[in-house]
Amino acid sequence: MLVALPCARADEGEQRREAGKLYAEAQDAAMAANYARAAELFERANELLPSPQALRAAIQVYLAADQPLLAIARAEELLRRYPYDLTSRSLALETIDRLSSRFVRVLVTCDAECTVQTDEREQPTEPGRSHIVYVAAGSHAISARFDDGTTLTKNIRRGAGQAVSLDFDRPLAGVTEPGTEPAGSADTGAGDERGAGAAGQATGDGDDGGDRSTGMPMGAARMQSENTPAVDRIEPPLVPLLIGGAVTAGLGAVAVWSHRDALAAGQGDPASAEQRTRILVGATALSAASTLAVSIVWARLVDDDQPAQRDGARLGMSFDTHGYWVGMGGRF
Repeated sequence: MLVALPCARADEGEQRREAGKLYAEAQDAAMAANYARAAELFERANELLPSPQALRAAIQVYLAADQPLLAIARAEELLRRYPYDLTSRSLALETIDRLSSRFVRVLVTCDAECTVQTDEREQPTEPGRSHIVYVAAGSHAISARFDDGTTLTKNIRRGAGQAVSLDFDRPLAGVTEPGTEPAGSADTGAGDERGAGAAGQATGDGDDGGDRSTGMPMGAARMQSENTPAVDRIEPPLVPLLIGGAVTAGLGAVAVWSHRDALAAGQGDPASAEQRTRILVGATALSAASTLAVSIVWARLVDDDQPAQRDGARLGMSFDTHGYWVGMGGRF
């Protein structure tokens, strides 16, 4: 170790000198408005000796060269590497706020270290479990490559200013995940119709930011993944609702009439009229509660597989660990 230490220090010193030389050449190129050359030199200097100064300079050169996609990508990298450097953080956030409305933000999460490749990016990202990449509006193929050589590809279609999350799980040997396709596939657009919803991802197609196959926003689609507890689904039948609703409405109308009659009783028997009104109000509430109870029991007893219950539009309610929803659905 003592013998190797001077060699290691010599190599580090050589890298520093080379990086400093590249940095100075990049500054001269930027002053001469040769932004492509300056960006290349800043990138090489950062590869030899990573520093926030080199990344900040690269971002500014990309902005000057009107290359916003590269600028926002480097801004995300700057924010990830140096989140507590105030100058770097300020430049990164300013760049992201300025350019994010022009692109689609893609958050990629892998269950193991992977590199991410897009159809607009020549070089893949550095290995990691979480990546943020940007692509132009439209349809794109996003690929994740694991250290064992496995490559999974998912297709998205989004509009400018939207965001999407993709989860890649490395499959077991001989197993292919739904919604993915092998590397090198010639038809990268075919997956648009599949979407990633089959794999429990909220990455479906459409410019509305949601999953077209379910019509739900991305956050709601993610709650419907295979890890979500089973939903207790209730479909109120029309027969008890109509009958009970009619009875309840009738009792309510009589109760209103009784209340007005009690107010107009005057010198008659107002106590008796008020007692009658209270009885009618109680009967109305009891009828409403009974209608609801009978409807729920009826819905649970009816076989959901009967065509009469599945065809056409119907009301629906669902409960799960996240809350509840009400709506209307059916077969069309």
